[in-house]
Formats: sequence, C-alpha cells, structure tokens
Amino acid sequence: MREENRRLSITSEVITAATASRHLDDLLPVSLEKTLALLDFDLGGAYLVYPGSDLAHLRACVGEGHAPARVRRDEPPYRYVLVDGEARFVDRFQERYPGHDDPAIRSFAAVPIPGDDGPVGCIAVASRTRETIPEDERLILATIGEEIGSAVVKGMLLEELEAALASANRYLDEANAATEAVNLYVDILTHDINNANTAAMGYLYMILDSAEEPTREVIRKSLAAIYQSNDIIRNVSTIRRLMLEAAPLQLVRLEPVIRGMRNYYADTRIVYEGSDATVLADDLINEVFANLIGNAVKFGHGYSEEQ
Repeated sequence: MREENRRLSITSEVITAATASRHLDDLLPVSLEKTLALLDFDLGGAYLVYPGSDLAHLRACVGEGHAPARVRRDEPPYRYVLVDGEARFVDRFQERYPGHDDPAIRSFAAVPIPGDDGPVGCIAVASRTRETIPEDERLILATIGEEIGSAVVKGMLLEELEAALASANRYLDEANAATEAVNLYVDILTHDINNANTAAMGYLYMILDSAEEPTREVIRKSLAAIYQSNDIIRNVSTIRRLMLEAAPLQLVRLEPVIRGMRNYYADTRIVYEGSDATVLADDLINEVFANLIGNAVKFGHGYSEEQ
C-alpha cells in the first residue's frame, strides 16, 4: 500500500504540473523536472515524433548531461519505445551499450507517450549513480508516460493550429500587400488614361467644328470609343470602391449631379430643365445617372448632336 500510495502521489504531482500549461514548451520541461526530482534521476529528455518523420526530436532537456537533439525511431534503445510502444529499462547501461556518447550513465529508462495512432514521443531519464532501476519506479515512469499522453497530444495539435494560423496570416499579409500594389497600379493607370482621353477628346472636338460630314462621322466614332474607355475606367473604379468600403447614405442634391453628367456627355443633346430635388443616397449616385444616360446613348445609335 505504501508503494502504491507513493506511485499515485508522484504521478499526481507530475500530471498536475504537466496539465497546468497547454504549451509543450512549458508542459514538457515541468514534467521532466518533477519526474527527476521525485525519482532521483540525473538527466531527462522529452522526445516527440512528428507525422512523416523517422526521427524523434528533443523538445525538452533537464539535468546535468548531454541528450542528443535527434534520435532515430528504429535504433535501439528507442526502437522498442517509439515503434512498438513498449517501455524500455536498461540496467548497467554501459555494459549493454559500450562506447555511448555519455560514459557516465549507469541506468536508463524510456517510456512511450501514447497517441491515438501509436506513440507520439517518449520520456527518457538516466541516472549517473544507480546501476539499476527498481520495479516500483519503472511502474511510476510508465504511468507518467501514459497519463501525460493526452496533454501532449493536445499540445501538439495546438502547435499545428498555431502554425496554420501563422501561415494563414502570412498569406493574408502577402495578399494585402499585393492588393495595395495592384490598387496603386490601377490608380496610376486610371489617372494616365483619363488624362490621355481628355487630351484626345479636346483635339477631336476642335477638329469636329471645322470638319466636313464624312470626317465628322469618323470623329464621332472616335469620340464614342473614348467615351467607352471612360465608362470602363469609371466602372472599374466603382467596383473597387464598393469592395473596399460601404458608402454611407447622405442627402444629395440632384442638380449638380445631372449637370455633371451633361458635361461628361458633352456631344450628346440632353434636355434638362433643372431640378431642386434632394435624395438620400451615397456618393455613387453619379453612377446611376451615368449608366442611365450611357445606355440611352449606346442604344440610341451612338453619340451625336442630333440626340
């Protein structure tokens, strides 16, 4: 009963310390520290195996000594633990593994950390003073490995989630940067094309007043193409504004809006007697009249002074 109480007490202390944190960088070192202190081992390491890897990576190391940063799953003494899921206890370690990197190790133990589909890692401890590991301590170590398994699996899932979120945020930042660059290029192109269209329209109107009828028809078609270019630019700008932010509703006088459209379609005869109406609209109200007038002009056989 005393041995059982001791096993339960030590296991409880380790599990309580381990489950106090969700992050593996805290959970694993605390578990090792408690295990080494309560069972009087000198060195401990926690290894984790990630999907698709043949290596177990050291995630925590506590105590005096050297623990390899990586170990192969299929090499002894880790093969039994990380592949078969069996606890491994080695008394008189130097006799079993002569020439080991750390000649001061006298006894060694490695217990699996179970996961849903097999071991996800192991806890390894070593002693520099004791040649053997008592049976009761073997049971305690095996229980510790089993009990912290769920906490370690949750910690690994949390790391995967955080890595996925970090990757998504990185892609989002790159997408936002690309969007800003595209918007800049669109602004530059829109500005330059509008300037070119305005200059071209000015020259065409100068020629239109003095040209004869066959030439005037060609000029009207040229003006129609320029107006179509302006419509495309305006539509692109409208779509961008709608995607970037919602336009707030406000009181808008129709008089300046409609007169602005008359100036835009300067070569089209638009009968307008004025209006004192005020409507609740956003700043895209111009597009409503631009589409109405533009469709009337487009399906009224092009731009002409007779319309």
